[in-house]
Amino acid sequence: MTGKSLANTPMNASDELTASNSLLEKISVRLSVELGAAKIRIRDLLELEEGGVVELESELDAPLAIYANNALLGRGEIVKNGNRFGIRITEISDADARLAHTRAESAPVA
Repeated sequence: MTGKSLANTPMNASDELTASNSLLEKISVRLSVELGAAKIRIRDLLELEEGGVVELESELDAPLAIYANNALLGRGEIVKNGNRFGIRITEISDADARLAHTRAESAPVA
């Protein structure tokens, strides 16, 4: 073989960053929106029937938490997008908050 292997070719920092970004951009994440939560007794859970209503702890006009792979990304509000729901992002959490908070950590504890 007469050519030099690409694996042995040195890359400068800019090339490495471009290659890393290219790989990262192909990774899928799951976005989810939390409408609210409720803590109920198992007895009450077992008594739920179709048509029953469980009151959530969040206010009707409160911003909704947006998660990317269970890490808090920010907050937003529900919008109609054609015949589907959408989320308008109204706040992006700072990087420290995104790394520190997961859905389990931000769930209310009583």
